Amino acid sequence: MKRSINYISLLFGVTFVLTVALATTTLYFDDNGLHASLFDDAMISYRYAQNIVYGIGPYWNAGDKVEGFTNPLWTYIMSFFFFISGKNISITPFIIQIFCAFLISINVAFCSFIAYQVNGSIPQEKKKGWTLLASISPLLFYPNIYWTIMGMENALITPILCVLFSMFFLQDYMPTSSNKKPVRFWIIFTCVLIGQLSRPDFMLAPVAFSASYFLLLHKNSLKNLFSVNLCASYLALAVAGITTLVWRSFYFESTLPNTYVLKITGLPLDIQVRSGIGFVVQFIVSSSIILLIGIILGVAERDRESRLVFSSGAYFILVLLYQIRVGGDPWPYWRMFTGAMVVLIYAIALTMVKTSENYSFRLVGKEKSLTTKLIIVFLLGCLLLNYKLLRRDFVPSVRQLLQGNTTRLYQVNANHNNISTALALRKILPAGSTIGVFWAGTIPAYMPNYYAADFLGKSDAKIAKMQARSGVSRFGMLTVPGHNKYDLEWTLSTYDPAWIQHAKWGEDDLTKNPKFTSRYTYCPATTGYLHNQFAKDCPS
Repeated sequence: MKRSINYISLLFGVTFVLTVALATTTLYFDDNGLHASLFDDAMISYRYAQNIVYGIGPYWNAGDKVEGFTNPLWTYIMSFFFFISGKNISITPFIIQIFCAFLISINVAFCSFIAYQVNGSIPQEKKKGWTLLASISPLLFYPNIYWTIMGMENALITPILCVLFSMFFLQDYMPTSSNKKPVRFWIIFTCVLIGQLSRPDFMLAPVAFSASYFLLLHKNSLKNLFSVNLCASYLALAVAGITTLVWRSFYFESTLPNTYVLKITGLPLDIQVRSGIGFVVQFIVSSSIILLIGIILGVAERDRESRLVFSSGAYFILVLLYQIRVGGDPWPYWRMFTGAMVVLIYAIALTMVKTSENYSFRLVGKEKSLTTKLIIVFLLGCLLLNYKLLRRDFVPSVRQLLQGNTTRLYQVNANHNNISTALALRKILPAGSTIGVFWAGTIPAYMPNYYAADFLGKSDAKIAKMQARSGVSRFGMLTVPGHNKYDLEWTLSTYDPAWIQHAKWGEDDLTKNPKFTSRYTYCPATTGYLHNQFAKDCPS
């Protein structure tokens, strides 16, 4: 027992120290002191969280009843940290990052506990490699690390998924108390409730797990539709759905979040699907070895051991189909696949812990274990899975830090520029002025006393209801969801911003609009265009 506690504690400590250290590379220092920021989408939620604490409500701008986020519970968690920080705009994001580092460390500790239990109280030497890989499965998919330290709700959802998966399919290895039906019911209920309140598409997990549990473990008996696991999932989804609907109707007088309207409507289904397929092709190629291992294990293990790979695979397929249906994602860091991929890696590694002695081959009349060779193949699969992201993100960032330069972690330098822009604008524009943004997170979050107009519609109901337009395509997509609805001239004339971040987007070019060119002047210090009445205050 003491040995397992030491093992788990060590992995928890190492993970926490390393993830906090990585989070510090996102900090920004200037003459005004220390500033922190999260991924820009997370900073959008952070602006909503600020307004919750200020007493305005869960709104981007006071009085605008628009739900420009899809992570309600995570937004309220952010508001808690903003409150306990003393409403410190600059420091709260780093406090959130420390919390996120704690969550991924807890996830590693939990996976370590289960892996150790599966291996046995006295670890078998030949299974130590797979036990370690199962333990650190949350770290074997780099996007999980990235989105966690950048403050996205993935930090909370991925640990919840690992616990929920274990409650369904690894119950024999959970603490004894959780075997009691009332305890198991409430653990599953809580996991599903938290996950569903954190992000709507979380429901794909309990749906996949419940279906797999029913089909694989209970011989399709209809009476098992009312087993503890399934009933807890059904009830939690219902409670989360009703709670969210009541909350959304009260605050936003709507049944759907604005982000759903923005991304799903206004575009033919075939275009969305083709865009989604174009986006996921690269991911399928990079994850091919891991997926192939999963398929082989699913076919080879015909008894109860197959449930781990089949169940995690079912969830992965649902997420894949969902990602295709929504037309892809603006960011090529596989945000939507994070939880599904971690669970799949976790399931494969645990399956090998349980069954690796079954795999062998004969050489010169002697039987040799395949365990070591399979580990090498698995690690090569993880390398292929993460290679492109590590090459263009993590490795250059480490190199830059060792040379004393700024980090090149994805989007961090853009965040630093946006912080500088916000601080400069605060010195030029009077409070209450309107700013027009394309990066709708960091700049508005650092300017809470200013009205923000969102050119891309995430927090603008009018733009969200428009038809999608061409001119915005990348990463294999025909059109980028969430970035393909815009009307720069409409936003300009409707809000008359004192500052505009960009003059061009897609097919629109404000520099060809006489109203714009006669009233706005580019100000390099703000990396945007100031209204002429403020242009004289642009630093030289």
